[in-house]
Formats: sequence, structure tokens, C-alpha cells
Amino acid sequence: MIEIRHEFEVDGARTRVWELVGNIDAFARCVPTLIEHEVQDDDRAVGIVGVTLGAIPIRSRVDIEVTERRPPERLRGRAVSYLGDTIATQIRKGQPGAVAADAVGRIDIVLDLEEAGERTRLRFQCDVEAEGKLEKIYQSILRLKADALKAELERNVRAALAAPAPARARPPAAASASAAAAGPTPAARGPAWGPSPAPASPREREPSLGRWLLGLLWRRIYRLLIRIATR
Repeated sequence: MIEIRHEFEVDGARTRVWELVGNIDAFARCVPTLIEHEVQDDDRAVGIVGVTLGAIPIRSRVDIEVTERRPPERLRGRAVSYLGDTIATQIRKGQPGAVAADAVGRIDIVLDLEEAGERTRLRFQCDVEAEGKLEKIYQSILRLKADALKAELERNVRAALAAPAPARARPPAAASASAAAAGPTPAARGPAWGPSPAPASPREREPSLGRWLLGLLWRRIYRLLIRIATR
């Protein structure tokens, strides 16, 4: 097992810091290695984490879940990391139970908030269980980048606390219900005066097609890089 411990202090009351760390979307933006993420609900998110070791980019899919909230004192969570696209490939083959042990890492995370006068102290505990290839990757990351990643986390948290308090996104169902109760927007009812806007011409639609083709090309390049990195 790999153990990671870190603590630091930030300006602000503990309740203010909890508003940040208790918001899975806002706090995910503070994690240095998280390249992109998508929130599923208040307690779950999925994303891509990545670092570069030497000239090799290492990418993994990660599933994140908050398992305990004790505001404003403690947040506990669990993350499961899948090296490269191993899990996706095997699921497509109909073998989700055949994932190699050294392709999966499990991380238990505990974050405690303690009052320190007018400041707040954050204590992180991360216990990582991994085997084989993935364990070696984690060890290399800690040996080469641990101090830089911890410093970046501190900077990101302080910058987020200096910004306005994060708004918690409403679930899609709640947003739809509110919109239905409010009735159609002015745009939905049509303009109060003047002719209706003309449909977009083919030329005006070209940028959307271009963005789609660019995204398709990038996804293929990304998958190729993952295969190279996980050989």
C-alpha cells in the first residue's frame, strides 16, 4: 500500500472552506492531475487523470465517489483508477470481470478540516492499493512529482477560496421541473415584434462540422497515445 499524507493552512473560516471541498465539481477543479471531469450527482464524478513521466504521457480513467460527509469537519471518498483504456476495451469485448489486477488502482481519501484561529488547516490522507505496472507508475509519480503536485494543490485551493463561493449545480430533473413551472421563455414564445430569424445558412453551419471533425481526429490521436503509454 502507498500512503500519502499532506497538510496545509488557508485563510478563511472552516465553514467557507467546506463550501469548496464539499462541492465535488469545484473541488475536482483543484486536483492537479485531473485533466477533465464530469459530475454525475452531488457525490459522484468520472474523469481522466494524467501526468507525463519523461516523454511518456500516462492517462487513466478515474471514478470518484464521496462516501461520507461530516460538515464542516470531515470528507471521505473513494476513487478507482483504470490504467489507460484497459477497462473500456475489455467491457467492449464482454469481459468486464477479466480486468487485470495491475490495471486497477483503488484510493481511499480522507480530508479533515481543523480550525486554526482565523484560518483552517486541511489534512489529507490517501491510501493507494495497486499492483504491478500501476503500482510502479504511482511510485514513480510520487518520487518525481509529489512535492510539485502538493504545492499546486495548495495554490489551486487558495485561488478557489479567493473566488466567489461555488454554486452547486441542480440535478437535471430539478432544473427541468423549474423551467416547466416558469413557462416558456421569451425566446420560446417568439419575438415580441419583427420578423422571425432566418435559418442558418450552410456556410454558417460549417464551423460546427469543423469542430466535430477536429474532435474526432483528437479522439483518435488520444487513443493512440494511450496504447503507446500502456505497452
